[in-house]
Amino acid sequence: MSVFKAPSDTADTILGVWWTEGKKAKVRIYKEAGRYSGEIIWLKASANSDHVIRDANNEIESLKKRPLIGIDLIEGFTFKDSKWVEGKVYDPEKGKSYDCILKLDGDQLEVRGYMKMPMFGKSVYWKRVNETE
Repeated sequence: MSVFKAPSDTADTILGVWWTEGKKAKVRIYKEAGRYSGEIIWLKASANSDHVIRDANNEIESLKKRPLIGIDLIEGFTFKDSKWVEGKVYDPEKGKSYDCILKLDGDQLEVRGYMKMPMFGKSVYWKRVNETE
């Protein structure tokens, strides 16, 4: 049974390390110059090898060789009305960025990417990383 937790009303509660859906990556959300962003700090695909995973699907040719670890997966968010808005999310599998809204419910973060209107977007859910993970 799930216990509902009220949405956050404090902007900095989003800070910390998060598992992406399917535990494919860990993203560290940080605050810089009043905006919230999140960089990839770990990838499952490269965890057991020395192979560097590159941003091969990026639609910008000059970025295709950059390592995925270290890039900002989400960036540019401000906090308004209990959600983080005006940011972008990058989908490395498609090589594209989308407008995005973030909503927090306890230790679950809804990451909703969209084009033009949020109602026509897609949500994925990230879980906060426990200190033992």
